[in-house]
Parts: sequence; structure tokens; C-alpha cells
Amino acid sequence: YMGSMDAPACYFDDTPVRLCSSPSKGRYLVATRTLEKGEEILQATCAVSAVFESHKKRVCAACLAVACGVKYEDIMKCSHCHQVWYCSSSCRDEDAVHRRACPSLKLLSSAKFDATVINVFRTVINICAIEQLTELGLDLAVVGIGLLVSNREQWREEQVQSWRKPLKVLLRILQHGSLIANDDAETVERLLHLISKMECNAFGLYQVSSSHQRDVCTGKGLFPTASYFNHSCAPNVEAVQYGSKMTFQTKEAVNEGDELCIEYIDTNLPCSARRAMLQDVYGFSCCCSRCDQESSRAVSGSVTKVSYALKQGQTKTHNPKHKPPSRKKLSKKGLAGSPGASTVTLVQPSLASESTDCQFRTESELTAD
Repeated sequence: YMGSMDAPACYFDDTPVRLCSSPSKGRYLVATRTLEKGEEILQATCAVSAVFESHKKRVCAACLAVACGVKYEDIMKCSHCHQVWYCSSSCRDEDAVHRRACPSLKLLSSAKFDATVINVFRTVINICAIEQLTELGLDLAVVGIGLLVSNREQWREEQVQSWRKPLKVLLRILQHGSLIANDDAETVERLLHLISKMECNAFGLYQVSSSHQRDVCTGKGLFPTASYFNHSCAPNVEAVQYGSKMTFQTKEAVNEGDELCIEYIDTNLPCSARRAMLQDVYGFSCCCSRCDQESSRAVSGSVTKVSYALKQGQTKTHNPKHKPPSRKKLSKKGLAGSPGASTVTLVQPSLASESTDCQFRTESELTAD
């Protein structure tokens, strides 16, 4: 459940990146040579994703291309479950994962859950479908999901209990779609680990809007190769996502042997807030050079307090997890999606930051069609 310390060597073939591990850092990436600023070092592929209910008609369930200001035509949706839309007939016809997950997704649509739980369960259903397809020998790049780390063992008892009732419904949904055989304690524990893996490793998918609008998160996905980057509040790597592909590039020159880090959270927050969020969501207290320096200044009384609102108004380099790069930057790379689809950039909002309260319909309401 906790993820192997080994990863397929092919993950980093032909890249200037090497996977390392240590008891204190876990798995992390370092540069195998000197890297220049702006150099592309790695490309990750989305292994599994789930589009939010609010955006399912505007984001292709297969390639994650975002429709430009319009909804995809009804003819491009799944005619059985009516829960996923596609940008083209080829994406629809080639989506083997959805065909396996379809019955369970249809039943899930009759359950009344919090939006966060719905998205979590969509992803779990898709993972279970992928696992079955892999057992049948289909060539799907899913081995990385099994290697992801879970923090389930660090969960507080109230976190575990908050998922008990929702999981009872999920078990019925998975059994209805023949995605699991048993609903025993071992299966429940496995699902809790899957949820934790998503909480620790999922990347949000943010659509780049006009400069006068806020960027909107359209869903979440697991990019296994990208999960080997550790966090730093002063990262030297940033990421840009196009459809189901995510490209990582250096923000500054990097020396051979230096660790390569990205941001997991909004680093505009004060040091204490950043550390509290990272501890709560990801299970570690940040000890990066920036946090150490800021905490030392705070102890000595030499730091000047700046409001969060003021910080938000200050000019800041691109934060790969919370702010989109400029359109000029985005235009340098092609979109891995349908022609005319808009570009998206990545963020990683935590699942834990959203409410996991659920409302349930009666047993008679939650039945197969």
C-alpha cells in the first residue's frame, strides 16, 4: 500500500533526472548534469483522471482537452451513463477505461454526495477499471499508480471515520459494476489507501482563462512520474500541463546533483501557514531553506509582517501549482488535445482542503437503473 521505493527505470530514461531515496526525504529527483534555466527535463502522462461534475461537458474525459467557451455536443457523450463527454468520436471510441467503469459511474450519479467525494469516487472507479483492464493484458501505463505513496497510516481516527459511511455506498457501486468481488475489511482498507494516494499525489487541472477572470479547476488526475518531485517553498522546477501531458522545466540554473523540487501549495502564504498546510495534507513539516530562513527571522524578531492580501498583489514568478504561466509561454508548446482546445496549466489543490461531508439518499434511491 505504501508504495515501493523502486520505480521503473524507464520512467527517467533519456532524461537529465535520476531517482534517489533516503529515510528522511523518501523518494526524490536530482539533476544528473548541469541544467540551464528554462530547460525541459521531464514529461509525465496522466494515468487516471476525473473531471469535476461542474465541468464534465467542457472537458474531454479521454484526452482532457478543454472546449473553448462552449460545451461539447451531446452526440459526444456516453449514451449509457451520460456522465462523460468527449472532444471527438475517436476519443470516445478509444476510451476502454470508461467502457469498463461506465456501469459504476452511472450508479454513482444517483448518489447525493459532496462534490469532493464525487470526484474522489470517480477516480477510484476509474482506477479499479484500469486494474481490471491491466489484468486482461491491455497495454495501459498504470503501473505507476501502484508505486505511489499512501499516508493512510498517518490518518487520525476522525479522518478514517469520515470515510466509513461513504465507503459503504462506494462498495455497492463497485460491486454493481463488477469492479470488486468482496466488500470485506481488506477491500475497505485498500480503498482508504487509494483515497490517501490521491490526496497526496493528485494534481488539479486548471483551465487558463482570460486575464480578467479567475482560473477554474476542471478536475484532478494522477501523473505518477510527477509524484517523485519533492516540495520546496523555493522550487527550482515548474510545470505546464497540456491535455494529458505535463512538462517540467527548470526555473533557474541547476547544478549537477542538486535536488529538483516543485511547489505543492501556494507559497505566498506565511511560513507557519505553509508548514501547517503541508503537515495536515501531505504529512510532513517543510524544512526547505526558505522556511528555515523565515522561521529563524521570525524567532529573532527581524521579520516584517506583510499581509496575505498585499503579497497576492506583488509580482511573483510562476507558481506551477497555483498560477498559470503567461500566454506567451503557453504558446511555445503545442496542446495535446483536439484542435482549437484551450490550454490548461497544473495546480495541486489538496483533497483535504475541501469538505468531505456527505448527504445520502435512502437505500431505495441508490439502486441500479
